[in-house]
Amino acid sequence: SGDPMDVSFRAGTSASLADGTVAGTAGEVRDADAAEREGETLTGGQTTASEDAMPFHEFAVDVPEGASGDAEVHVTWEGSADPGARVRLLVEETSGGELVEVAHAFAAEDGSVAFDEVVPAAGHVSGGQLRAVVQHSVGWSGGDLSSRADATAPHHPEATDSSEYDFTLAWESDTQYYNEEFYEHQLNIHEFLLEQREPMNLQYLFHTGDIVDESDKPEQWANANPAYAQLDEAGLPYNVLAGNHDVGHMDGDFTEYSKHFGKHRYEDKPWYGGFYEDNRGSYTLFSAGGVDFIVVSQGWGPGDAEIDWMNEVLAQYPERTAIINLHEYMLTTGGLGPIPQRIQDEVVATNPNVSMVMSGHYHDAHTRVDSFDDDGDGTPDREVTQMLFDYQGLPEGGQGFLRLLHFDNEGERMIVRTFSPSLEQYSSDDATLTPEDQDFEVSYAQLGIDPTDKELTTDAFRADVLSSEEFAQVDDVASGETVEADSAVLGAGTHSWYVRVTDPHGGVARSEVRELTLTGDAAGCEGGTPGDGGEGSDGGSGGGSGGDGSGEPGGGGQAPGAGDGSGSAGGSEGSDGNGGFEGSGAGDGPGGADGAAGTDSDSSGATGSGATGSGGTEDGADDERAHDGAVSTGSLARTGVEVAGLVALALTLTGAGIALVRRRRA
Repeated sequence: SGDPMDVSFRAGTSASLADGTVAGTAGEVRDADAAEREGETLTGGQTTASEDAMPFHEFAVDVPEGASGDAEVHVTWEGSADPGARVRLLVEETSGGELVEVAHAFAAEDGSVAFDEVVPAAGHVSGGQLRAVVQHSVGWSGGDLSSRADATAPHHPEATDSSEYDFTLAWESDTQYYNEEFYEHQLNIHEFLLEQREPMNLQYLFHTGDIVDESDKPEQWANANPAYAQLDEAGLPYNVLAGNHDVGHMDGDFTEYSKHFGKHRYEDKPWYGGFYEDNRGSYTLFSAGGVDFIVVSQGWGPGDAEIDWMNEVLAQYPERTAIINLHEYMLTTGGLGPIPQRIQDEVVATNPNVSMVMSGHYHDAHTRVDSFDDDGDGTPDREVTQMLFDYQGLPEGGQGFLRLLHFDNEGERMIVRTFSPSLEQYSSDDATLTPEDQDFEVSYAQLGIDPTDKELTTDAFRADVLSSEEFAQVDDVASGETVEADSAVLGAGTHSWYVRVTDPHGGVARSEVRELTLTGDAAGCEGGTPGDGGEGSDGGSGGGSGGDGSGEPGGGGQAPGAGDGSGSAGGSEGSDGNGGFEGSGAGDGPGGADGAAGTDSDSSGATGSGATGSGGTEDGADDERAHDGAVSTGSLARTGVEVAGLVALALTLTGAGIALVRRRRA
């Protein structure tokens, strides 16, 4: 920013998976937010893969008992996943033991993905540890209940053989007459689906509205509730939405719908992603057969606010195959009314992840396909399959017909079948319903589906515990200026430290934690390539004469050298100059400046010393992966350097460092 900055030298600790100071666990889960997890020991470079679950890598970070309550933990992770996959960084909250998302990222085309986040220790450390999890995906993956290789007897002679598909999604709609008068059809549908859940590998059930016929009749809700409780108790993921009959037809009163099918019924379900206005709208997140789905459901009478909400949700999950569920959308002719046309123009057309739209309301079955140009080049990029399914015009409110969507990964197709458990019949023979709209196939290419196994690899994990324990502070530092701190206050021993830099606008930069070892001997620093010493001053009344400074590695100010090394001023007794820091990294660091002449004293003047800054990576950034001890110019290597006496810790500050942290915090 170009503004003056405040620099604070503070104590910290560091741990990593590579050096064994962080314990790692690898495994897979069904619920991506599950707190309880089991797995095996994780090592760097390890890949966890799954066909029907979601991989995770967990890390236990020790936080020192003495760390202050306002300490922070700087977590960095580098790895890979299948391209385009959502990868999330979670940490445990100690108040409820839940895992909460800190950040998420999408794997690049080459699979690479990384996190660099700072987490407050307060509220996230329990038993002296912070628990961090890198999780592949979000939502629920129920796992395969059967496979196409299983020898499963078909439930009906005309049923699609289970060897022809991998998993199934089911669909019911406009069940209002069942819960009003023909209740056996409602029960038959749900009992059939639960009986066939394993043989069909049934993963989800859609409902596109009109659960009851008259929303002011308690007995109709009393019928519906236990029928859907069957699904709740079985743990079968499903969605509902309010049709016009669920909200008093034209008055739009959602009171009874919210009472029976509001968010309270679903908010503890792992597949339930969120809601709009007490479940007037909702979205669910589930994975099946290598496909990540999002189902966005919107109830009766959507307007501006509802359309905005749908767009916000779809934009949050661009990596998932989106299915939009509405009560009213397609007419029996295949056309669209005014509100459905708005939804197609403002939601379907503007979100490239939308694959299907499903609706009821109008008594018929119909399918239409529209193409959309997502990149604006004038050529269609995406096809959207839109299906109407509402058989309530048949006797007894629909005769219990439902839809079965079988997904065949090998044949790359969705097989659509229409079946009535009550009649034990595939497809209605009613003359108003055409065969091609009851049983048909849709290619994966048209749906935009590409089943993919999930993979997660950890290359590196590191956690720096950053305390607020300060041992030096320098204010109003200009960008590009070098600051120094006297390490004498630390005393002998090995110390871990970092630098925290702030600007007037709230920008914060934090260095990596380094290690420094101080001894009690008055010896110079080890390391450093030769610099040229400056001439010492006259010895003063003591008659000593200043010697040439030494730039030899590790020599400190002990032996003569020649050239332009950096000398420190002589004190009252004359003092030896500091030796150079040990260089590390790829390139040579800068040599020291000319030594300053020693002042007059009673003994010899100071001896100049050369200091070599450490090399770094090509862009000067720290890169622990490239080689141990690689640090940016002016820093001490975190592996430790033997130092004696008073040591200057130097850090070069740049405005770019502040800007970088701002981007990470956004």
